[in-house]
Amino acid sequence: MDYIKIMKTLKEEYDRNHCPEFVVCGSNKMYEKGDAMPKSYDWDIEHDVQSNKKLNGTLGTEILAEFNYDDYMDDIDKLKEAIEYAKNNYPYKHWYIAMGDIDDYGYEEKTLIIEDAKVVALI
Repeated sequence: MDYIKIMKTLKEEYDRNHCPEFVVCGSNKMYEKGDAMPKSYDWDIEHDVQSNKKLNGTLGTEILAEFNYDDYMDDIDKLKEAIEYAKNNYPYKHWYIAMGDIDDYGYEEKTLIIEDAKVVALI
């Protein structure tokens, strides 16, 4: 995996789109760069199962890298950590980085709900 290439892509998207949020998303469906990600389903905490209610956006693992500085590559480990965390905690076949505006934080640690999420990188 070319983390440097991914970081450069995220920086370009950050500059072009005025401070979007980035998350690592998984899916069993294949997506391409530029595709809209579907809204995620909420979680029924009481019964510990997926509910039928959709969230206001796509749920993903937050990438804590800062792209508003020239030395953004110093945060490449934060990208690696987010990808590793997502892959170790969720059972999906395909992995993406999506961007969008933050709607809310997810129930689980390190997760964000992103409105109008679109795929900006394939992992």
